[in-house]
Amino acid sequence: MIGKQLPVSLYDGNILRARIPGDGPEIILSLKNSGNLGYSEQGTFLNRLGIDEKRFIRCRQIHSKKIFVVDSKPPHILSGDGLITENSALILGATAADCMPIYFFDSKNKVFGIVHSGWKGTGIIAEAAGILQDRWGTVTGDLTVVLGPSAGVCCYEVDETRYRIFTSRWGEKSGEKRNGKYYLNLKSANYDLLYSLGIHNVYDFHECTICNEKYGSYRRQGPENFTRMLALIGYFG
Repeated sequence: MIGKQLPVSLYDGNILRARIPGDGPEIILSLKNSGNLGYSEQGTFLNRLGIDEKRFIRCRQIHSKKIFVVDSKPPHILSGDGLITENSALILGATAADCMPIYFFDSKNKVFGIVHSGWKGTGIIAEAAGILQDRWGTVTGDLTVVLGPSAGVCCYEVDETRYRIFTSRWGEKSGEKRNGKYYLNLKSANYDLLYSLGIHNVYDFHECTICNEKYGSYRRQGPENFTRMLALIGYFG
C-alpha cells in the first residue's frame, strides 16, 4: 500500500516543513546538515526557528509503545515514545535516525501528536489511535496520519531472527528475502496496521533514510557518528 505524497517544502536549507491537510498543524523534520539534534542541542535549533523552549515537550525515547497525553510542559522529561495534546500552544517532538517519526491529527477535536516507531515500537500508532478514541471519541475518518522517512525495505537488512520476529507479528509483507538476505519493511507494517484500524487518510515522505544521504541514519553513519534528526509537530506561529 502506498500513502499519498505530502507536499513538503525545504526551509532554511536543511529543514523539511509541511502542513497536515485539513487545517492541521505544521510538521518539521531537520535534515542531516542541520547537525546532530540530541537533547542538549535541541534548544539552539528551536531558537533558530523562533520557538520558545517553554512550549516544547519531548520524551526520553526508550523504543517502547508508551504514550503520554500532555496539557502543559511537565517538570521533568518523560520516558516513552509518544506524545498527544489538544493544547495548540504546545510543540511536540521526537528524534529519529532510521526509526519512523509518525505525525497525526484529529481534525474534528483538534488533537495532534507524534510517536517514534522503530522495529521494536511498531504498533505504537495503534496505541495512539486507541487513546484518541477513548479520550476524545476520535473516529477514523477525522484522523490524518503522516509517516515520516525511515529505513526502507531497500536497505534495512536484519538477521533472520529479527526478520522472523517482525514478520510473524506484522505479516509477510512486512519483510522481504532477497539473495539470501533479510529486510524489514516498516512502512508496509504501519500501512497494514492503519488500514486494519480503518484509517485511510495516510501521507508518506516516500524516502529511505539509509540510502538518501540528506537524512541522518544510524545504519549508514554508524553508532558513533549518526545524526539524530528532530521531528516537530505544532502550530509554530
